[in-house]
Amino acid sequence: LAVLLGLALLLGRSHFGLELRALTDSRRAAIISGINVRRIIFLTFLLAAMIGGVAGFMIAMSDGQVTPKFGLWATMKGLVAMVIGGLASLRGAVLGGMLLGIIEAQAQWYFGASVREILVYAILFAALILLPRGILGGPHTVWRS
Repeated sequence: LAVLLGLALLLGRSHFGLELRALTDSRRAAIISGINVRRIIFLTFLLAAMIGGVAGFMIAMSDGQVTPKFGLWATMKGLVAMVIGGLASLRGAVLGGMLLGIIEAQAQWYFGASVREILVYAILFAALILLPRGILGGPHTVWRS
C-alpha cells in the first residue's frame, strides 16, 4: 500500500510525473518542450524494474519457492484488476484490485479455493464484454440496433 501511495504521488504530483505524462501524450511535443526523453524513459524502466523486483521478492517469500511459472497468478490477477477498473486509470486499477480481493475472499469463504479461481476468470470475461473500458472508463454500448 505504501509503494502504491508513493507511486501515485510520484506520478501525480512531481516534475518527473508531469514529464512522463507529457511524453505519454506526445513524444514530439515532449521533445519540443525540452524534456529529456531518453532520461524519462530510462527512469521509467528503472522504476518499473525496482517495483517488479520488490513484488517478485514478496511473492517469492510468500510462495517459498521460485519456479518457471513463478508469479503467473499475480500477473493474471493484476490484469483482471486493471480490466475491471479501467486500463487508462491508475485509480481504476486500484479499485479493480480492491474489488477483486473482496470478491475472491468471499468466494473462497462460501465456495472454496477451486471456485474462487474460476470466478476470477469469469469476472474477467464478463468485464471484457460488459465493461470493456472498465468501471472508471465510462459507459460503453454493448449492443447496437
